[in-house]
Amino acid sequence: MGVSAEFLARVQQGEEIFTNVPGTFANESYKTRLPGLVRDVMANNRSRFSAKQCERLLNLVADMINDAVIPMPSQYPEQAAKSPTSAQWEELLAGKGYTWQNSPWFLGEQYMFHLVLLIAEYYTTGIDPFHPSKVLELAEVTPWALLQTAVGMSAQEEASSQSHHDQLKRFMKLCLWGNKADGCYKEVKDTISGADASLVFDDELLLVDHSDKVISYLKQKAIKAGDAKKLGVQYINDNCGTELLLDLALADHLLAHNWCGKVTLNVKVEPMYVSDATEADVHEHIAEMQYSTRTPEVQALGKRLAGYVQKEQLVVRPDIFWNRYTYYWEMPMELQTRLANEATLVIIKGDLNYRRLLGDRLWPPSTPVEEAVPYFAAAFVSFRTLKSNPVVGIPKEMVDKLEKEDSKWRYNGKRGTIQSVLNPAPLSDNRDHFSAKQSKRLLELADDLINNAKISLPSQYPEQAAKSPSSAHWEELLAGKDYTWQDSPWFMVEQYIFHLLLLMTDYYDTGIDPFRPSYVDVKAFGKDAELKQESPWLLLQTAKVMDTMNVTDTSLVFDDELLLVDHSDEIISYLEQKAAETSGPKNLRVEFICDNVGTELLLDLAMTDYLLTHDWCGKVTFNVKAEPLYVSDVMIPDVHEYIAEMQRPTRTPEVQELGKRLAEHVRTQQLVIRADDYWNMYTYYWEMPTELQTRLAKEATLVILKGDLNYRRLLGDRMWPPSTPVLDVMPYFPTAFVAFRILKSGLVVGIPEETVERLEKDDPDWRYNGKRGTIQSVLKAAPQL
Repeated sequence: MGVSAEFLARVQQGEEIFTNVPGTFANESYKTRLPGLVRDVMANNRSRFSAKQCERLLNLVADMINDAVIPMPSQYPEQAAKSPTSAQWEELLAGKGYTWQNSPWFLGEQYMFHLVLLIAEYYTTGIDPFHPSKVLELAEVTPWALLQTAVGMSAQEEASSQSHHDQLKRFMKLCLWGNKADGCYKEVKDTISGADASLVFDDELLLVDHSDKVISYLKQKAIKAGDAKKLGVQYINDNCGTELLLDLALADHLLAHNWCGKVTLNVKVEPMYVSDATEADVHEHIAEMQYSTRTPEVQALGKRLAGYVQKEQLVVRPDIFWNRYTYYWEMPMELQTRLANEATLVIIKGDLNYRRLLGDRLWPPSTPVEEAVPYFAAAFVSFRTLKSNPVVGIPKEMVDKLEKEDSKWRYNGKRGTIQSVLNPAPLSDNRDHFSAKQSKRLLELADDLINNAKISLPSQYPEQAAKSPSSAHWEELLAGKDYTWQDSPWFMVEQYIFHLLLLMTDYYDTGIDPFRPSYVDVKAFGKDAELKQESPWLLLQTAKVMDTMNVTDTSLVFDDELLLVDHSDEIISYLEQKAAETSGPKNLRVEFICDNVGTELLLDLAMTDYLLTHDWCGKVTFNVKAEPLYVSDVMIPDVHEYIAEMQRPTRTPEVQELGKRLAEHVRTQQLVIRADDYWNMYTYYWEMPTELQTRLAKEATLVILKGDLNYRRLLGDRMWPPSTPVLDVMPYFPTAFVAFRILKSGLVVGIPEETVERLEKDDPDWRYNGKRGTIQSVLKAAPQL
């Protein structure tokens, strides 16, 4: 955001909070609160974490208590290379010599949670190490008692004398005090625990209340727009659990009672601060509301919210900016522009976001909020329970009174503020519009492809290439080759185009998948597009019907003439034999090397459920891409999103039940999703790293390779004679495998010679027109390296 040098100078006049003053909240946090949170993470993940990971977490605890030097992300090189934020942390910490108890508090506290992700190997597994704590809160009585209060308040409006205005005001206060439920600050959270939990609206504890002003502003905007449905309210969310449940209740109230037409939840891309909300958390909370064990009112709320999501009245948008150690005046222009254009009002939740508004500086508490935050690109209101020292907008006489009565008033969580700035700052005029810059790059790439230009190197985008785990590999492959787009190895450059798109769209800064239509208009071409069509769900319904009915009753036609090779009987016999050899199928492990989202991923998940519920194996692992590729290739967030999509109330009962079972498989780790940079690399499968070969050889009874890209990698993307036996071409794979493949490129093996001759006569395009398929296996693993 375009802030002046004068404003930055004023910010820097405020004291930056360091952790080196004994007895202060910042200092004590590293002796008790934060070590306790790390111990909880270890205890909650003990069955999953290795001894080495537990040892590292205990060392982190000891380091904080004993004031050791803060370690660098590069001490965990494999994980740091996969993280979109580690490079920034490395730059911030390098050469500073900070210790845990002598460093900027905001920096050290936020970085500690990043370290936990590195130690927990989050960037390989995609498993949220804080998720058990989130689940524990949802298992408590308190969140649901408070949510019941919220839905009761909303339902009472039409039957009571309370005005439309007063009812929203009460909802705002409920949403404010819900911020007490912070998994990062147990002492505050415990003040609202219990079956009879309630949030008492004590106006003496509400130090500033701009709610009347905010509600009047919304009314005025609705009149000016001619219809409140044209207004958009956006949250910058904080905690999940109780707070997110109440945020969702307020979102429902805003939509159901015609305060606006759309609500957007801006959430973290990756876990942070124990309980900060991610996209997966939002969908999980909405699904939790719909369980039959909830009250009818809460179930109805969950169904309404799921309906809003489906109709895009409630949108969940993750952005890596919310995870970065930055202040809000440093917000990227693209994000500023989106908020300015789309948000009538931004609701900024919680203590962390408040600290980011103020630069985590100790402004004089009586400083007007408009002076401390003159730069925000949209009108905003901040709902904040005080849990740290920075605060503004408090009258001086009130500050003096509080200092006498309660020396910990700034951080003990008893008090709150509802503060607004309703005159947004103009967008900075002296910077390029980020989206325009991206669009220009993409149009130039399109022209280069058509005009057979020389292929550009990753080093033309140095900032992005430096943050990418694969750019160095591409630079080495392309340097000195003088390839043009139409005179180069097909497989290599086709894959490289998608890497270039990531560089051009600044993916390694934003973490935003450019193939999602919510960020790039790809018409019907992209990850979200297929989910909005009917056909994937019809096919998934067919898969569930097949589970309970005779195959002849289904709508999928299995034309064996189009299945050129079918090793399915051999595969089933192999699994039965392995089950007999290992004292039962629960000891068997099946791993997918996944391909596409959409229909394919839905059916992969249906097959996974079938394998697990019908005792064909005890565990399924999905191996997925670490970053976007080929428009629709699967990543970790996609799998979780699809499982959540199945559980929407608009799906059939059978599909909803499938989604719930899959969510339980994930929770019990019968279904594990693993990302690895290797699947994004331009390599063939005989070049698989020894570590990955060894893992597959030890853990996988059977690997299911999905799709055309994986088949091409098996064959080295070479034109083998089609009748070459499969085993002759793929003698190297480290474990038994089967390839499920629809023919979409010229490469194929294992087809009888007479079949090849017939196909060449009947259909010259048979190798790549997608009409035919193969199920081909090699069930004898190659010797381990």
